[in-house]
Amino acid sequence: MIRVADSGPGIRENQRQRIFEKFGSLASESAVAGYGLGLWIASQLARLHGGSIIVDATATGAAFVVTLPLGTPPISRSFS
Repeated sequence: MIRVADSGPGIRENQRQRIFEKFGSLASESAVAGYGLGLWIASQLARLHGGSIIVDATATGAAFVVTLPLGTPPISRSFS
């Protein structure tokens, strides 16, 4: 398990799934610009290795938790 946390403005509950979508970002609401690919790529890599990434967010920050299994990953070659 890998956990990365910040103390930023947080992520509202209705936006939490969107940030994992391709080109999904909160850039219009933040001073930090981006293309909305970073979390999508991270979630695809975790999934391809049989794991997952989730966000645990509050009004005073967010934590991203990546979980990967111990052992051989399943064989999968496609991005969705």
